[in-house]
Amino acid sequence: MRLKLSHKGLILVAIPLIFELGFVATLYQMLNETEKEVQREARARAISKELNKLHSLMTQQAAGISGYGLIGTFSMAKRYQHASDLIPEVFRELKRLVGGNAEEEKKVDDLEAFLNGALTDFRSVKQMIDSGEQASARSYLNSMRSKVPMLASKFDTLAVEERKIEDLSPKLQAKSREKTKQLLLAGVALNIIIAVSLAVYFNRGTARRLSVLMDNTYRLASGLPLNPPLSGGDEIAHLDKVFNQMALALKDAAEKERAAMETLQQSERRVRTIVETMPTGLVIINKEGLVESINPATEKMFGCDIAALSGKPVQQLFPRAASSGMEDLLQMLLTKGKGHILELEAAKADGGTFPVELSVNEFEALEGERYMLVILDITERREVERIKQEFVSMVSHELRSPLTSVQGFLSLLSEEIYGSLNDHGKKSVSLAERNVTRLIKLINDLLDIDKIEAGRLRMNFKHSSMDQVVQRAFDAVHNLAHIEKITLEKKGISAQLIADPDRLVQVLVNLLSNAIKYSPPKSKITVETKVSTTFTEVKVIDRGAGIAAKYHQSIFERFEQVNTPERALKGGSGLGLAICKAIVEQHGGQMGLESEEGKGSTFWFKLPESPPGYDDFADEKDDDDDADA
Repeated sequence: MRLKLSHKGLILVAIPLIFELGFVATLYQMLNETEKEVQREARARAISKELNKLHSLMTQQAAGISGYGLIGTFSMAKRYQHASDLIPEVFRELKRLVGGNAEEEKKVDDLEAFLNGALTDFRSVKQMIDSGEQASARSYLNSMRSKVPMLASKFDTLAVEERKIEDLSPKLQAKSREKTKQLLLAGVALNIIIAVSLAVYFNRGTARRLSVLMDNTYRLASGLPLNPPLSGGDEIAHLDKVFNQMALALKDAAEKERAAMETLQQSERRVRTIVETMPTGLVIINKEGLVESINPATEKMFGCDIAALSGKPVQQLFPRAASSGMEDLLQMLLTKGKGHILELEAAKADGGTFPVELSVNEFEALEGERYMLVILDITERREVERIKQEFVSMVSHELRSPLTSVQGFLSLLSEEIYGSLNDHGKKSVSLAERNVTRLIKLINDLLDIDKIEAGRLRMNFKHSSMDQVVQRAFDAVHNLAHIEKITLEKKGISAQLIADPDRLVQVLVNLLSNAIKYSPPKSKITVETKVSTTFTEVKVIDRGAGIAAKYHQSIFERFEQVNTPERALKGGSGLGLAICKAIVEQHGGQMGLESEEGKGSTFWFKLPESPPGYDDFADEKDDDDDADA
């Protein structure tokens, strides 16, 4: 039922209604501003999250390409490629978040352009590593470090502004809510006065409805549930409806704030769980090298808790390395540990020691610049290496020597030193001799591969003639070529260079043996030598079946062979070309293949005039020592 008011009553009602409308409009505006500030904070957090993700991906990419260049494992290359694939997605999300803000869009575009340049540099480094140009790749990586401050600056141009928003927005929201409460309380007080005044004028029914409205104002200010909405279409019912809408808006805003806080807490719990369950040790230190925090894996690894290490110099974890100076060790960790993996001897709380791999990552915390040490216990790996070395030693001493004796005995049998043999006996002895020779070659290949992996493949560099090296290789495979009716041909000019002639003979013998093995009878194999101002190139050209393009790279890997029925029948260990490539690379050279199926193959290697770092004076001294001997 609508109220029937006199002219005076209408005036009395119109004045508070105008106030209420202004009050509601002001309150709505304040709530709207609070909501906008919440959205602004959420957007800033999302941008910061994407920037952190982008920074993490760049760090993974740099670590992947550095690790790939350092240890050459494909897992590091995959890590680099994975990070490279995710970076465009992050930029798409960043551009979506900053859409509509011309200044931030420009900053994101600048950051993307700069990172695209860095990605191009990384791709160049990877191509150098894939091509075997390790020194050039490391030099290029070192030159890229000068770009790190600029990269950090471009990150900061975005990140600093968003952090300001994240820091300031909660304060603005709290201030806005406080103003809303104050306005609400003032409105409540004024509404009470209006309600009391109108109660005198209106009848008891109106007073009852106003009492519900007043109770709702108290409930709204106290955060309590409101009374059921008033029925009817009069002004009191409309005002009660407005109060219910305001209560719902405030409740929604509070729910959103609680949801945002819950999301943040869940993220923190997730990160904490990851850190606490990581099998790798993590140690956080400040610029002075004092330990601030460690994870459970570190406690287990060193046999001590955070209380025992907190505030202590990190050098106490590596006393043997710190024996040369505490400051020197800290300087080494904060410089060489960045982007590289260090191997150190760590000390447990009980005095025992164990080997670890360590890398250092720098990050900016609220307290300032901090460093995270990632520590991996490599005790088991060292033990595996020791067992492997014992196995190699056993192969060298327990297998190679007896097989050499057997080979000699079979050679005497084939020469009929112990009496004549019938045709069947000669064939059996010849077959056994070939198998023993093959076993000895396999053992020698395994030993060479082990030396290469351990960095113990010694080179005896001296002034050498490539013509003599080729001739020695021809002499070594002459009988094999004669049996297979293969003609050996030498072309080019004689080159003089500093190299290990015995190892180069090993390379050519391996290439010639493979060429003879896979060439048709009565064909020709050519060894061609070319000399330029910077290098000597040697090519071994056969007229065999050729090798498919998909095998041109993998054929130089260990235990890799071309998967064809013909090559399966010929056999082989799959180590020869890997050893050849390692020998050539230790000379500072390169090795490759040019081949097309059905048109033969050309294996080539290029050698510089002298190996990198070669000391000519030392070479002359060695020659003098040999002459004296």
